[in-house]
Amino acid sequence: MERELGEAELRHRKQKLEQRLKQLERFEAIGRLAGGIAHDFNNIIGAIMGWAELGYEYASAHPLSQQRFDKIRGEARRADGLTSQLLAFARWQVLQPKALDLNQSIANMTALLTTAIGEHIEFKTVLPETLGCNSCRLHAD
Repeated sequence: MERELGEAELRHRKQKLEQRLKQLERFEAIGRLAGGIAHDFNNIIGAIMGWAELGYEYASAHPLSQQRFDKIRGEARRADGLTSQLLAFARWQVLQPKALDLNQSIANMTALLTTAIGEHIEFKTVLPETLGCNSCRLHAD
């Protein structure tokens, strides 16, 4: 009877380990997919940044156009940050701690949330000035 109980326990452990292995294989596949998408997306972002830079320089006599090209460059930099996070998730990129301006990060997230939830819902933040770079924390991109 003890032998049967021991074998049943071994079968149970083996089944749990096999389930865990399948889960890890799925996570690895998701990581490879995310890394591949981020790598391809980085190429597109590079082109957008390059064209925006050329447009910014070309529009030197038109401040409004320059402002628009500068906005495109800023959004492309944000997209580049997202792809860096995807590459880090996929473990294709080494994480490097850096100072983080919490107010700026919250403002960026607020802009993203406002776009995502729509204009019919008011989203308001009240940020103390002390969250600026004087209170920066280390953050891994």
